[in-house]
Amino acid sequence: MSRSRCVGALGLAAPLIRPDRLYVLSLAPQQDVHFVRPPEKRRFDDGAYAGLARLRIPVAGMYRVSLDRPFDVVASHGIVESRDFGGRHGCGAPRKIVLYALPDGVLALQLSGDVSPRVRVTVTRAPQRG
Repeated sequence: MSRSRCVGALGLAAPLIRPDRLYVLSLAPQQDVHFVRPPEKRRFDDGAYAGLARLRIPVAGMYRVSLDRPFDVVASHGIVESRDFGGRHGCGAPRKIVLYALPDGVLALQLSGDVSPRVRVTVTRAPQRG
């Protein structure tokens, strides 16, 4: 498991995460974060935490992003729409799993609107359906 610190602006200081690893990201107070795009999820104003990470996708395809907090994936054209999702409440592992068709390259992972200063995240390639 890798630990990284998220920052309020997407740049070289934002941690770079890669598929097939579990990360624990430390978030900042939400009012200090400058999002790439306005979050689609509800944002809490007081006491909420947020952050940004760079997500390197080596090969375009279907990926599962698993977290235990609200998030958006942002590509150059805007927020990437999810294809499917699932999850489990009361689970200690990243419990929210969202399926995306992602392009290769570096994308932004926006985390927002949570009361916890830490988030666990992992990205895995989805199995091909035959």
